[in-house]
Amino acid sequence: MCPAHADELRVVLRDGARTWGLFVLCRGADAPPFTAAEVRLASAISAPATVALCRSLLLTGIDRADVPDAAGLLVVDDAGRTRLCTATAERWLALIQEAHPPPGQRFPYALTALVNRARTAGLGVQVRSRAISLTGHWVTLSAWREASYDAGREADAADGEALTYVSLPASHPRELTAIVLDAYGLTPRERQVAQHVLLGHSTAEMSARLHIAEYTVQDHLRKVFDKAGVRSRRDFSGELFQRCYLPRLDDPPLTTDGRMREDDGHGHGAPGA
Repeated sequence: MCPAHADELRVVLRDGARTWGLFVLCRGADAPPFTAAEVRLASAISAPATVALCRSLLLTGIDRADVPDAAGLLVVDDAGRTRLCTATAERWLALIQEAHPPPGQRFPYALTALVNRARTAGLGVQVRSRAISLTGHWVTLSAWREASYDAGREADAADGEALTYVSLPASHPRELTAIVLDAYGLTPRERQVAQHVLLGHSTAEMSARLHIAEYTVQDHLRKVFDKAGVRSRRDFSGELFQRCYLPRLDDPPLTTDGRMREDDGHGHGAPGA
């Protein structure tokens, strides 16, 4: 909420089922409320604003600045009080905090929204979101609720206080690939074709696997390349490699045969994942 303001208008930047961002417009206490025409205008600009935001994420350069190398853990109660916040979680929160957080807003909007969603999902149900940091790195936010019991007392779900747990690890490259494909604005079929490109499949293989004609595959490929701003399969694969995988290869978390490991290479995993 905007403190000391008479009216507030929130515009969600959404593409399909994915929400990319939010901007909030506020009117002062001495100003009239937003009119119906202004609400329609805000609604009209939400779609192009979403496209512009996605493009800005794709234009972000590779940043190798220092980032936490482990998952952080945050625990909050239903009143929003912090019960536990590890040092690594503090570092992640500092990196993903909004540039201009509103007064009294301790956590980023993305984290607050995820905690609220976890509270309605039920005990043990994990919900996830992702946020981009001030350095250009992505962090995966995972939240779930568990009952807390007093030490030395027999566990009783009716007596336990439910707390929300949030883990904050760096996003895995496979997660970043999905984000980038979504940011390009690919249709579901174009995304399927793009994934086959990344797997190194030929046009004939794509045709057989997707049950479409080869000329239809080529048509989808042209649209994928146009949206990604590249000219060939090699360029497209190279773009995804440079953006999602190359930054992780300074200290490679690889198996002995060169594949990306499931953990971060240091034995750290996401709590509750």
